[in-house]
Amino acid sequence: MNQLIKICFAIALWSGLNVAQASSLIPVEHFSKDFAYRNVTISPNGKYLAFISKVDGKNNLYVFDIKKNKIISGVNFSDNAQVGRYEWSGDDRLVMEKQYIRGWKSHPKYYGELFAMDADGSKKRYVVGYQGEMQTGSAVRKATPLYGTSFILDPLEHDEDHILIVTYPWSNVREPKTVVYEVNVNTGYRKHVAGSPHKNGRFLTDRQGNVRVVSSTENGLDYEFYARSPEGGPWQPLKLENGALRNIVPISFSASGKEVIISASENSKPKGIYKLDLKTGKTTKIFQDDVVSPSNVWVDIHSKEIYAVELEPGFPSYAFIDSDAKNSVKLKSLLASLPNSQVHLVSSSIDGKKSVVYAWSDTNPGQYYLCDLTAR
Repeated sequence: MNQLIKICFAIALWSGLNVAQASSLIPVEHFSKDFAYRNVTISPNGKYLAFISKVDGKNNLYVFDIKKNKIISGVNFSDNAQVGRYEWSGDDRLVMEKQYIRGWKSHPKYYGELFAMDADGSKKRYVVGYQGEMQTGSAVRKATPLYGTSFILDPLEHDEDHILIVTYPWSNVREPKTVVYEVNVNTGYRKHVAGSPHKNGRFLTDRQGNVRVVSSTENGLDYEFYARSPEGGPWQPLKLENGALRNIVPISFSASGKEVIISASENSKPKGIYKLDLKTGKTTKIFQDDVVSPSNVWVDIHSKEIYAVELEPGFPSYAFIDSDAKNSVKLKSLLASLPNSQVHLVSSSIDGKKSVVYAWSDTNPGQYYLCDLTAR
């Protein structure tokens, strides 16, 4: 524990931020205020931090080079557009939603447009959306218009050039069947991967990025499960052995790839965490609190393994599904290092040596920290 406290130095991320270095990207007067930043993540290779900051009422995205200790790029969409959710796609590229602020409305509108750029601000590209690009004789296949609202399903971190998106097509059908596409983040070219057998399909990928499971519904209440092999092929219905489970949400795959971890409620009890066998439909309860349903289920974005369940019966607390998992060990140490605080392990590099941590308490409204296991 003493070693962790020593190397997990928990200094504020921007304590060394030089105003002059960032002035070309963020107005100087912005630094005279309490510099507000959120949605901080670290790149898979641990070289960069990305974060959202509101400037002139709009959310912009910025990239901070950890070694150089300065902001190196940013995205500030013109007019009433702003950055929404974003993901790292490989070590050096980001993909983000383009949202629109509509006057008095409290929530921005999102029309399914995705924009990509390299960490240094180069190679900016409109990769998904209804505008698209026209094919005009070039040998490079481009982002043709896609009429639907799209969200990132899987950033495919081991594939530098592609991501998976799930699209809700625009049609005269109120609840359309969803579609999964593989999208090239450099050109915007996409190809069809899977379609939902029924309306409102919720897809789940395995650890290799294969679309393996979908839950969908025809009436909006009763969800049916379908599974397929890692190689793809037709969907096969999967009947759950326990017919009493309701509000089923797929979370992740097990290490073997033969089971899916789901959350579900049964007989009006708090939601529990179950392991679902994809061959037999048998469910095995992993965890269930006697009082409250989980407020969060934490999954390692790299291994895709579930490691903890967050509960809020009063003061937030954790139940560790796998106490020996790398993130479980790290989170326990962070909780000990930051006493009387609730801690979120927000983002980590692939090697696990650098992590972004968010901590708050009744006396601390919230602070991001950089946990660097390479620091001495």
